[in-house]
Amino acid sequence: GEADMVGMTRAHIADPDIVKKVKENRLDDIRPCVGANLCISNATEAKTVRCMHNPEAARELDWGPQTAAGKAKRVAVIGGGPAGLEAARVAAERGHQVVLYEAGAELGGQFRLWAKAPQTKEFARSLDWFERQLTKLQVQVRRNTAVAPGDLADLEFDNVILATGSTPAAPPALPGLEDANIQASSPWEILEQPPSGQHILIVDEGGGRAGLSAADMALENNRITVVSTDFTVGEMVNPNIRTPLYKRFLSGGAVFRPCEEVVRAEGSTIVTRNIYSAKEQKVEDVDVLVNWRGNQVVNELAEALEARDLPLKVIGDCRAPRHLHTAFAEGALAGRSV
Repeated sequence: GEADMVGMTRAHIADPDIVKKVKENRLDDIRPCVGANLCISNATEAKTVRCMHNPEAARELDWGPQTAAGKAKRVAVIGGGPAGLEAARVAAERGHQVVLYEAGAELGGQFRLWAKAPQTKEFARSLDWFERQLTKLQVQVRRNTAVAPGDLADLEFDNVILATGSTPAAPPALPGLEDANIQASSPWEILEQPPSGQHILIVDEGGGRAGLSAADMALENNRITVVSTDFTVGEMVNPNIRTPLYKRFLSGGAVFRPCEEVVRAEGSTIVTRNIYSAKEQKVEDVDVLVNWRGNQVVNELAEALEARDLPLKVIGDCRAPRHLHTAFAEGALAGRSV
């Protein structure tokens, strides 16, 4: 058909070459907008507009154009989460021979888990795009291949990029939980295999999307209570994103209990305490407790790699757990630097 104008603002932030790629019939190469809304969130906070998975957005002048490598090198990327995917893609695009090691059966790390939740299901389109690009660029992807310190002596590479991510931090011991009739779980476990017909209490002290994504995943078939010491549940999430989450959760029957902390378990009851008034209340008939306290780095290989005296970049959550867009940006810079 014909049109006088097509409005695709976010799509052009995700991929400014979208029109060029359409003209060249390279539709599979278009990096899709997946509705993460980092661009809008930053704009509403008077920050520089960014894109979750296009780290070059608004950095074009600072970074300059991506250039071909002067000499092709063998590059190992250990970890196939957001940072590792972008590092492998950029390094291969520049002409390096890249091998990507992923301990699991699927690429994406936490990003793939979040893509399972209804509110962030569009993230799966980003993962599909990365897999297409890695195939096109002939990156060797070795799934189900966990690299241990003892394996490093057999790796023959010119550069190594470590992107092994992070894992949920162990929560502090909760008095009475060992003797309670309550199953302890993590956001990752809920996203991987959501229960059904359970009362799930989520302690959201880690901030960001992980705890809320678990609630999103389990909302349809479970009773959800979210406890947080923050003034509001999801306080670290931009209102642009938090608003539709609130609408979905509260209309779906979820109960929010801000300004409270969990203090002990009694049978199938979790006792909470208001952090200001010190008044205790009970959340009864709890089946599953997700005591989310954020992530901790997984970087056991760093010391062994440094001992090999190979050029090494440590990127993404294994450097420090942060935001998705930070992981993608560090991956891009690592791919540019080798």
